[in-house]
Amino acid sequence: MYAAARGSNNKVISALIKHGASIDKRRPNGTNALLIACENGYERIVNLLVKNGASLKQRDEAGNTPLIIAAANNRANVVVFLAKRGVSMDLANNYGWSALRNAASEGHADVVAVLLEKGA
Repeated sequence: MYAAARGSNNKVISALIKHGASIDKRRPNGTNALLIACENGYERIVNLLVKNGASLKQRDEAGNTPLIIAAANNRANVVVFLAKRGVSMDLANNYGWSALRNAASEGHADVVAVLLEKGA
């Protein structure tokens, strides 16, 4: 599932899901297919995983949520997608950094604007 998410391969992910693959299975560093898709801005993969039960509340080992990961990587499309699904805009990771703080520190103006518009 991880490799298919990294490669943005909808067909492979759909086949894996159909055959019972675990959507939220984690790697040793706490990441999984959803977090990888958020990191890379693969909105279609994020949507496919969420439609099939992926949890939007999960975190990696640093406490980063899908929203924090998308914001830190300048993935405004995924930030909008997640906001539409009602994720909390203000959660912080293990270091106290929210999605807004991550995006601002990286200079991602478009993501900062989206986060502020959505209530961060």
